[in-house]
Amino acid sequence: MSDGELDIEKRWMVLARLDPQAFDRFYDKYCDAIYRYCLRRTLDHATAEDLTAETFLQAQRSLIRFRWQGVTFGAYLYRIAQNLVRMQARRLVREARLSNTETALADPRLNPLAQVVLTEEQQSVRTAVAQLEASTQEILLLHYWEGLTVPQIAAVVGMNPTTVKTRLRRGRLRVRKLLLGEDGDPATDDPAGADAKRRRDSA
Repeated sequence: MSDGELDIEKRWMVLARLDPQAFDRFYDKYCDAIYRYCLRRTLDHATAEDLTAETFLQAQRSLIRFRWQGVTFGAYLYRIAQNLVRMQARRLVREARLSNTETALADPRLNPLAQVVLTEEQQSVRTAVAQLEASTQEILLLHYWEGLTVPQIAAVVGMNPTTVKTRLRRGRLRVRKLLLGEDGDPATDDPAGADAKRRRDSA
C-alpha cells in the first residue's frame, strides 16, 4: 500500500459520505477480492455472493463511524466479511448439531462442494491449517490466500503487527510439520522446548 493509494481512498471517503453513489468506487475496487475471500471460506457461490453484498451494505451504512487506521478501506471490508463468515459458520454448526463453533476455515466434511473446488493439495493444506487455533488460521488465510500485508492483517484481526508476524511464523512452522506428518508440540521459537522434545524422542 502506498501513501498515494491511501490519499485517493480518503478522497473517495469524503465523496461517499456526501453522495451514496460515490461509494461505488470502493465496490468496484474491492468486490472481487471480498467475494473470493467469502468463497474460500464458505465454498458456496450463492453464500459468498450474499455475504459479499452484506459486507458492502454494512460498510456503507457505517461510513460515518469509520476511522482510518493507516491502511486502506479494504482492511475494514475484510473485517466485516470475516465477522459475517463466522456468523454463517456458527449457524451451519448449530444446524448440524456440532459442538465446535470456533471453526475458522470451511471444513470439507461439512460441505461436499469442497471435494470439487479444491485440489488434493489444497485440501491437505486447509486440513492442516484448520488444526491451528482460530486466530492463527485467520492470519494465515488473510496473508497467503488474500495477499494482505501485516499492517492490513493487524487492522482486520485487531492485533498489533508484531503479534501478527509471530503468529505467521509459528503458523507456517506448524503447518509444515503437519503436512510432513511430524508429531510434536505446536511450533515454538523456544530452544528449551525444542531440547525437551528431543529428550522425549530419544527416551
